[in-house]
Amino acid sequence: MYDTLPEDVCILITDFLHGKCNKCNITYHFKTLKYDWISFKYKSVFDDSYFFKEKNETIRIICHHCIRKYHIRNLFE
Repeated sequence: MYDTLPEDVCILITDFLHGKCNKCNITYHFKTLKYDWISFKYKSVFDDSYFFKEKNETIRIICHHCIRKYHIRNLFE
């Protein structure tokens, strides 16, 4: 495919298919990225879940690896 297309078109296609994670600054394929990801922290009290909206963190683009790392870090807080 890249042999028949001009170089500038190939650059536009690869820029469209890839994005940079805002946490680790590594470029990933679009399938491994989440867009407009919001973290919710909650505390379990009396078998109910109470969400604390003031502690939310909004990230425009994040990879699955950083999401897993974020959840593991918050398990022990």
